[in-house]
This record gives sequence, structure tokens and C-alpha cells, in this order.
Amino acid sequence: MADKSGSQVDVTREPTEEEVLRLMHAENLQLYNSPDVPDDQKQVIFEFHKKQWKDARELSSDQSAEASRLSELLRIDPRKIDAEYKSFPTFAEWSSAAVDVSKWNEHIKSLSTAGEPSPSLLRKARQIVTRAAAIDTGALE
Repeated sequence: MADKSGSQVDVTREPTEEEVLRLMHAENLQLYNSPDVPDDQKQVIFEFHKKQWKDARELSSDQSAEASRLSELLRIDPRKIDAEYKSFPTFAEWSSAAVDVSKWNEHIKSLSTAGEPSPSLLRKARQIVTRAAAIDTGALE
């Protein structure tokens, strides 16, 4: 992972005490530096903030990897994609297509013996179709 300056950052290294202390809120920092607080309590405070430091670096690393993947996607040349486009057949071409009537009749028969769908099944089907249409049209991302 690279930092803001572009240098590589080791996300597996342990933080220094100074780095952990910079994350601490004023109250925790005051407790950590107090001579009256037992060492085991100081250690708990330190370990808590150390974990936050590591989690933040790991998250930054994940975000960096995602940004890299997105950057790759953005390098796709739309002219190349456009050149590969094949338009839909014309109506004339569709009208000359062969239709397997026996398969259609088979499916019609199976639908007619299935009976009427329940209102809840129709509602669910409508929700699925509406969601698919929204995704296809880009209305829902």
C-alpha cells in the first residue's frame, strides 16, 4: 500500500508507542500517563488503541486495493467496446426465424395444469421483475 506521498507502507508492522498515543483521546492519554493508574490498566488502554491503529491501516489497504481495481475498469477503451457491438436483427430477419411450436405447446400445457398463482406469488414475481428492470436500466445501482 502507498501512503499520501506515494511511498510503500507496510500494513503488517506493529505501531510505535508514539503512533498509538496520537490516536488516544485526551482522557485515555491522561490515564495512560498517570502514575496513579496500574500498569495492567495502561496496557489495556494501549492495546485498545493499538488495535484501532491496525484496523485503520488495514481498512486503508483494502480501500487502496479497491481503488486499484476501479482504476483498471476505468482504463477500458469505450471505442473498442463500441466496435464490438452487434445490433439486434431486423424485423425481417426475425420473421424468417424458425419456431419450434411443439416446445411452445408443451410449455403452454404445463402452465395450464399448474393452476392459478396465489396473490402473494404474483406480488413476489412483480417485485423481482421490477427490481431486475431497475437494475437493467440503471435506475438502481
